Amino acid sequence: MLILHYKHLSPLPHNRCALHEAQSEAAHMLLEEVVQALHLPPSLIAKTEKGRPYFKALPTIDFSLAHTDGFAVCALQKCDNGTPPRVGVDAEAKTQYSDAKIKQFSLRFFGKHEQDYIEHAADRQAAFTEVFVRKEAYAKYCGDGLGAHLSKTDTMAPQFEQSNDVRFYSYLQKNIFISLCLSQECNQKPTFL
Repeated sequence: MLILHYKHLSPLPHNRCALHEAQSEAAHMLLEEVVQALHLPPSLIAKTEKGRPYFKALPTIDFSLAHTDGFAVCALQKCDNGTPPRVGVDAEAKTQYSDAKIKQFSLRFFGKHEQDYIEHAADRQAAFTEVFVRKEAYAKYCGDGLGAHLSKTDTMAPQFEQSNDVRFYSYLQKNIFISLCLSQECNQKPTFL
């Protein structure tokens, strides 16, 4: 079972710290809503050494949270075959970077196929955001942080998904790009709550 649950948030605080806290709290509330809807037993959330959250007492359930610009999202995967699942999700509002800044960032941090994808896109800001959320979702899937993957992976390479045993689903909700990364073994499409 694969669930994707999201929500646009308003009103939001203007203070940057308060905004981040409100969006993070909203993402956790989405997780709570999914847990309740699925009638899952309550479980404490723990974190790995690298900060990846997980349910301490529910090894057949994995989740990932993200938030950005008045938007929160939760992905939850439950495996009934006993295999520990893995899921990563990210969401970002369409960047407002200039073409020059996109090119500069891409040359420094993105792989050749990612750079080509952005360079040939009709809307470079959208393509840049799409690549960035794929990388972030993959990093969350792996559980070792974006720094380990930002300049070392090329998520748009032809064999990337097959070589890394992952698949991506991408969604656009108004101006928010969402990317979901999960194991190729999971052949389900997400159900929206």
